[in-house]
Amino acid sequence: MNFNYLGFDLFPNDPGNFPEVVSNEILNHLMQYGPCQPSPWELPGKCFPSSKDFLGVSRKFHHSYYNNVLPNGSFIKRAWLSYSPSTNRVYCISCKLFGLPKAKKLLIAQKGLSNWKHLKRDLETHAYTSEHLQSEISRGLYSKNIRIDSKLLHTKHQQISENREVVRVIIKVLIFLARQNIAFRGHDETVISQNRGNFIELLKVVGEYHGSLMAHLDKIWSTERNRITFLSHESQNTLLNILGNQVRFSIVKELRDAELFAVIIDTTTDVSNTEQFTFV
Repeated sequence: MNFNYLGFDLFPNDPGNFPEVVSNEILNHLMQYGPCQPSPWELPGKCFPSSKDFLGVSRKFHHSYYNNVLPNGSFIKRAWLSYSPSTNRVYCISCKLFGLPKAKKLLIAQKGLSNWKHLKRDLETHAYTSEHLQSEISRGLYSKNIRIDSKLLHTKHQQISENREVVRVIIKVLIFLARQNIAFRGHDETVISQNRGNFIELLKVVGEYHGSLMAHLDKIWSTERNRITFLSHESQNTLLNILGNQVRFSIVKELRDAELFAVIIDTTTDVSNTEQFTFV
């Protein structure tokens, strides 16, 4: 999905350009960016634009408003406050994105604030309203769920990567056995067997030097039920057929790319005086 709906490439989280209807996908995207809090040197003119009030006095936004100064002098970041470079206004993204209908109708959520003279007072007042506090709770819960979902997604991707690595090693073993014309299967491939065939035994040797493969093998042999092992006869045949098709595809491609190629025919007569020939 193209999130460049903002018309302002430099700040994709510009609250002044949020769509009227924010889907879950866009909301997740915006929350990953966080609040739009650019420094003046990040703006096109290297400063916040100024505007005149009704008395003709020029005023402008200052990036110090991104933090709330406590009585003891310490700073707390206003994670809910976003400046819009496109509208030159500030918004409460908590109320704008997570607020109840009443909170979303607030000026700071709907149209934004630009009264720079009284901005400090307006921000402090808004921070303690019940509508804002409820919106902040909703935003916090959503952010917590995003972190959990991201962790689960990371675990899923890690498992996929490990499975791919296991299959890669299994394919390498299959190619080795096929190239050396070595039998794959054993007479007894049960867990208690001392010799489970060349394929399984070779995987056990390789697994001693490959953590992901050894973990995969241990999981298979310690669990009675396994949905996918990549070790069954069916899996071996499937992978071999895929490899065979790849070889044939490569040969056909070489023949098509080559301007000339040779054909070898060898004949011999069998015991019944019938001539047999091989076409290569």
